[in-house]
Amino acid sequence: MNRDLAGSLVFLALGSAGLYGALDLPFGSASVPGPAMQPVALSALIIGLALLHGARALGRRGSAATSRPAPRVAGGYRRVFVAVVCLAIYVAAMGLVGFTLATFVCTWALYALAAEHPFGWQPPVAGAALTAATIILFSVLLDVRMPAGTLWN
Repeated sequence: MNRDLAGSLVFLALGSAGLYGALDLPFGSASVPGPAMQPVALSALIIGLALLHGARALGRRGSAATSRPAPRVAGGYRRVFVAVVCLAIYVAAMGLVGFTLATFVCTWALYALAAEHPFGWQPPVAGAALTAATIILFSVLLDVRMPAGTLWN
């Protein structure tokens, strides 16, 4: 079994577990969504993408002899590990420093991790733009209170 197919099966299992866990929650309606709406939608998206990726992996399996292997990205696993650690720190820090600062620093770090020039101007600008868009969408348009952080109180 190749890595793509194994990865697809892992994400299919994760999406299925999320869907199974969300079925105990009330779903609500389109006008008043319940707590199960987001986990069900996200789990369905994960399952759909896993099935698509698995189908592509099976399709490439037959033509593996004629295709070239994909080039390896330098530090690929290390980057994934650093991104997961960054997201864990983000979740832990949000209660302390608040949503705005934690989101800005995390998106800056993630963009820097993926950027060709990590110390250039693009990662902080992208982090600021994504943070501003998130605040506008949730705080302004949807009137959702974001965590302010206990450090500032």
